[in-house]
Amino acid sequence: MNVAGERPGAAGQETAGQVAPELYVALELVGDGQCCRPGLPYAPLTQAVVRVTATGAALATITAPRPYGTFIGVTAAADNRAFVLAAQELAQLPLRMPPATRFFLLRIDPAGRGPAGRERLTPLPIPEQPPGRAVSGVALSPDATRLAVTAGRLLAPALHVFTLATGDERVWDGPGVGPGFGPGAAYGSLSWAADGQTLALISSGGRPDSGVRLLDTAAPGSSLLANSRLVLPTPTGPANWSGNYWRQVMISADGQVIIAVLQVDAQGTGGRTGGVSQQLVTFSASTGTLLRTLNHIPVHGGYQQVLWASPSRTAADRQRHPARPHRRLLQPRAQRRDPQRRRLHPAPVVQPHLRSRLAAITPAGRSTVTNGKPHASA
Repeated sequence: MNVAGERPGAAGQETAGQVAPELYVALELVGDGQCCRPGLPYAPLTQAVVRVTATGAALATITAPRPYGTFIGVTAAADNRAFVLAAQELAQLPLRMPPATRFFLLRIDPAGRGPAGRERLTPLPIPEQPPGRAVSGVALSPDATRLAVTAGRLLAPALHVFTLATGDERVWDGPGVGPGFGPGAAYGSLSWAADGQTLALISSGGRPDSGVRLLDTAAPGSSLLANSRLVLPTPTGPANWSGNYWRQVMISADGQVIIAVLQVDAQGTGGRTGGVSQQLVTFSASTGTLLRTLNHIPVHGGYQQVLWASPSRTAADRQRHPARPHRRLLQPRAQRRDPQRRRLHPAPVVQPHLRSRLAAITPAGRSTVTNGKPHASA
């Protein structure tokens, strides 16, 4: 479905047509979604729903197979037909350690006859992540052959890359992967470039090593710091007073641009935060230079999610506000006076399902995979 596109035009105008993904898979709450407090589930009960991006119509609903009871993560390949779901055993707080997690491959055939013929869920040969190893993030490679996972101690997960066909594992040692305030890619700290080799991640280790790094997963070695390049150091100063700076990071398919959602703190008095806002920005992946600040808005109960970006960085983001959750397409258009300068204009709104917790969405034939910050219903 062509949600937003540009027709070929003269110099200074957008020339590359952009086709948004046809489908997405969302983890949607079952019941009231309450969790994460004593006497309540460790994670909310969810089911995976395959939806049409243009209309929100549900094509299929998948529940976690026993002995697992909920899905905690979802990620997509570039073909918009292969997804990986992370299923977790149900458990109630208080707990001494997180429950076990298993990965499943979801294949989608929109032309299948009836709901049962449209999806196929199969367990992957990747070993089950045992109790105590918290899975905090997943990112499927564009060709659906490898799965990047952040897993380990809750506040210091390690980076694992598994081969889907065999379950073979490679681990990088080093600082924790994911935002410093907690575990990672559920908040968008892992993404692959189109080459299927470069992995963008957030390192939450101490300064000067923390920030956005690009890891060459094909290079030999097991040191995260030695094998990766720091492109965006975590800043110091008033803008990062609490240390909770990176909310999401995504690399564009061509590997040229880093798209990020940032938390900006205003320092108050008496050691308290004066207020929190968020920015949607882009950086150069080669130099770390700030390219654009696309918005700077308050935090009303949730953070923006970038769900898709085309190779020319047309970006779709879902903003979660208690009164008005929505997804909108931000389309760059040339300004009249200066064709080299571009600004973003909202394209037609596509309404998401309002009880979505996580979503995985990819452009057809392209390679941006995103996850976002989990939310209960708005």
